[in-house]
Amino acid sequence: MASAMATPVIQRLTTVGETK
Repeated sequence: MASAMATPVIQRLTTVGETK
């Protein structure tokens, strides 16, 4: 279950990293 919560966070960090 913790993975489900961490998934969106990791995806957001990846999106920010790609935007940068």
